[in-house]
Amino acid sequence: MKKGFFLMCFLIIFSNIYANDKQDKSNEYIANCNISLGLSFGFGGDIIGSDSLNVTLVDRYNDTYTFNYNPENNDNSIIGFNIMISFPFYYNNYFSVGMYGQTLLDGLGAASDSSLYYGGGIYTEGKYKQFSLRLGLGIFGINMSKYLGTLNAAWAGDPGYYTGSQFIRPGETLTASSYNFLGLSYNAALKYYPFKKVGFLGGIFMQLGYYFFPGITISDYDIKLKGINIDKKGNLPSFKLEPTHNISIMFGIGL
Repeated sequence: MKKGFFLMCFLIIFSNIYANDKQDKSNEYIANCNISLGLSFGFGGDIIGSDSLNVTLVDRYNDTYTFNYNPENNDNSIIGFNIMISFPFYYNNYFSVGMYGQTLLDGLGAASDSSLYYGGGIYTEGKYKQFSLRLGLGIFGINMSKYLGTLNAAWAGDPGYYTGSQFIRPGETLTASSYNFLGLSYNAALKYYPFKKVGFLGGIFMQLGYYFFPGITISDYDIKLKGINIDKKGNLPSFKLEPTHNISIMFGIGL
């Protein structure tokens, strides 16, 4: 609902810009900026360990809690949400080049598993009639959250994991979260302008794109029980996140 309201406001603000046949330089530049958003469908991004990722926690009473996460038990949602904003350095009726920023959330609607890719870079775009082909290259990072298991009682009647100030009762979830630099990412998209010659509607487009994000080995991450940071004892097992391929169907505005 909020995304729809945001898009509607954006269209209203830009309506006056596209309605004028003779735009001044500032309006012309704004008209050539792009914003697009829509659904993304992710493939890959699997977590690879040995046979399992074993995490052991010891609380302030020296009670031991063991979690065994099997990377093969991956039921993440493939649906995500993608939003991009672009600003040109140079543009004409047939070609443009500039910079872009992007945020893509993998695992939309998942309870505790998600990957947020964020970053930006440069793009170039060739235009022909109602179509344009866009290529981009950028540098990205990832904010990742992963469900590792459920807290089980260490002994009969155990009130739970003691942090030093409170008990976290059995049944609560353990998650791993991390912020990491990924490296180079690239993308390609085909844009179509259905109303190219219809006043301000001429800036509205549909976009079909492919977005690649590289894999990474993660060895430093935070552990949380019920959303509370837990002190790590010793080295945590590292794991590898495979590259992710995303196909996005988006709508936007901008020449």
